[in-house]
Amino acid sequence: MIAVQLASFFLAVECLVLLFFIPRGLGSSILALLFLIFILIFCWTVRASDDEGTPT
Repeated sequence: MIAVQLASFFLAVECLVLLFFIPRGLGSSILALLFLIFILIFCWTVRASDDEGTPT
């Protein structure tokens, strides 16, 4: 799970860096969507790793 978490974080950061350089258009819209997807995956994996450690 940590590998997915780190990969999604680094891919989200890469999307942000590329959004800085790419002019507005279809490419930037796709990158923004990918950024959103990677951030959601990152948040989901953080939440899943937090749930594993809490006793019920």
